[in-house]
Amino acid sequence: MARLMQGMAFGARPGGRNLSLFHAFQYVAPRPSVLPTIPVVYDLSFLRHPAWHPVSRLLALLPLADQCRRAPVVHTISAFSAAEIQSLLGVDSRRIHIIPPGVGEAFLTEGPLQPSSLAAFDLRADGFFLTVGTLEPRKNLRTLIQAYARLPESLRRRWPLCVAGPEGWGDMALPPEAAGLVEGGMLRFLGYLAVDVLRDLYCAARVVLYPSLYEGFGIPVIEAMACGAPVVCSNAAAIPEAGGALATYISPLDVDAWTQALVQVTDASVSMDPAQREQRRAHALGFRWSLGAERAVGLYQAALAALR
Repeated sequence: MARLMQGMAFGARPGGRNLSLFHAFQYVAPRPSVLPTIPVVYDLSFLRHPAWHPVSRLLALLPLADQCRRAPVVHTISAFSAAEIQSLLGVDSRRIHIIPPGVGEAFLTEGPLQPSSLAAFDLRADGFFLTVGTLEPRKNLRTLIQAYARLPESLRRRWPLCVAGPEGWGDMALPPEAAGLVEGGMLRFLGYLAVDVLRDLYCAARVVLYPSLYEGFGIPVIEAMACGAPVVCSNAAAIPEAGGALATYISPLDVDAWTQALVQVTDASVSMDPAQREQRRAHALGFRWSLGAERAVGLYQAALAALR
């Protein structure tokens, strides 16, 4: 119903104004139109791995290939996704414009932690591991939980694994160990968190973990760095573009390597000095929304030039 209403509103062209371009931030325009459209292609996981998506999403994205072929320019968010668009959709690389996503100001703003953010989940600063993302198959929680379950119980009780994110779609295929870890309070599903609470958890986490199998960018990686948090993440797809040289990278399905990384971050000798936190924050500043807005102006100029 929501898509139907969007399509009707789009077709009505509100106020009778003559529009030059439509920037489709949900991949495709709500309905076919002669209006020049700039599609935003975040990633092509629905083509690479259709099993990771509901049928309704696959059907909604069927027009994307045609819209990309007809578009004056195509907007994407990483060099990885640009290469995917060129390879899978046949779009000339000269028509693809990369504008990385921005990190919210809430994560860039320094300030004291609100005690209630941690108290609500019975957590303490530097006393938990954090992973963030919508709960869906490609987030690869199965591997992370398998790796975490191999830690000695003493470490698991000292550093519970906290999963922040809303319910998504699909079977997470969590390992058998998950139920016992949840029952023992060592694996905690926190659900969707307000931005200010999430910011506090990033700042207070011992480490932020991101084992995703496929991403067009990896927003949690850059949010965590904006808060100064150390990040251990997958080396898959576009994720290294988010983490740069300051994250630790692991093959997403290598359970042994993830376990080893978790052991390393529990070592008291791991440095958490302010200089390292500031390096991560400085990296995140390169992804401010204001920079994206400047690049968007160039995107529109290129689109209008292509239409002349």
